[in-house]
Amino acid sequence: MARKIAFLNYKGGVGKTSLIVNLAACLAKAGQRVLLFDFDTQSNASIWLLRLERWNKINNTDIGAVFSIFQPGTAKLKDIVVKDVVEGEDRGETAAGLDLVPTTFNLVDLESEFEGDPRKPPYLLFNEQLRELESSYDFILFDCPPNILRASQCGVFSANEIYVPANPDARGGIGQRKRDLYGTVGLREQED
Repeated sequence: MARKIAFLNYKGGVGKTSLIVNLAACLAKAGQRVLLFDFDTQSNASIWLLRLERWNKINNTDIGAVFSIFQPGTAKLKDIVVKDVVEGEDRGETAAGLDLVPTTFNLVDLESEFEGDPRKPPYLLFNEQLRELESSYDFILFDCPPNILRASQCGVFSANEIYVPANPDARGGIGQRKRDLYGTVGLREQED
């Protein structure tokens, strides 16, 4: 079973995306099969891994980004996974085993324009489709934005673990209060 880890902090700028992208690359280099989900509308993980040219193609067409799975009939999660995402200068793969589900700026529409079935919120739609992919990976990582809105909920509700990267300063620990996180998303802390 894949380890599913959400990276989340209410405070932006704490190095969360840098940490998750580098961790994903290291795990892939060590022979692990890794799937990284970019749920942050800033799209930094997607741009970093795809490079700007490939990311712009997705951003300009809205085809192949995670938001498309929430638009009925548009795409399934399994169809938008970018396999072995990192390419070298000669366009050859350089990090076999690192796959990405990219995002674009339109993911913000999940908050304002999504009109799905209220009995089936986005995190349930996402989780159903994720189950089809889980067995193909050792690690599934979720890069969540600095909030707990719908995009973050997809990662948090699908994860088995939540990591809260923080800077060692007064404001860097804002998102570390587990009680606040669990209360905000309506989760109950499970005893191990």
